[in-house]
Amino acid sequence: MLTLMNAGTYIGLSAVLVLVAFALWAIGWTRKVGRLFRAVKQAEGAVDLALTKRFKVLADLDGIVTLRTGTTAGRFANAVKWQNGVPPQAHIQDKAAFSAEIDAYADLLAELTKADATRFEDHAFADLRQAFEITGEQLGTARRLYNATVAALNQTITAFPGMIVANAKRLEKQPFFEIEGTGSESDPLV
Repeated sequence: MLTLMNAGTYIGLSAVLVLVAFALWAIGWTRKVGRLFRAVKQAEGAVDLALTKRFKVLADLDGIVTLRTGTTAGRFANAVKWQNGVPPQAHIQDKAAFSAEIDAYADLLAELTKADATRFEDHAFADLRQAFEITGEQLGTARRLYNATVAALNQTITAFPGMIVANAKRLEKQPFFEIEGTGSESDPLV
């Protein structure tokens, strides 16, 4: 038989259990959103690394083309601002523009090498072209990873209950890394 005291105790214990369950639920969602946000930052780091590698290979290709033809394609100076790697404060849209600029310059180099193809038939230039292709594939992979992670984060923070955690942490939807033609199929030097 329940007495009045026992009923109050049961109600109090039930309330405590509900609060504990809510706290565990909130902690779980906070951790999930935090984990996704960190995954986006890691994927963005992979994009930075791939862009830096691609830039360095393009600089080597530019050096060989300049030495062998005696001319420069001319627009490489625009991309040189990031010669020491992608700046930490750069936004993903800046990185996409930088990638497009690298590809545009590669197109110009391809035109120069086609004009005098016999100067560029050796293994050194072929190895650099292959390295440029590989960095394009790495950038494409990093871009797909970044975009998939951003999609998961954006979906989580725009739906209930993730939006509660996102609002509490002041998180916003992250932009996608969107460029035209990334990867080996768009590499003009290959």
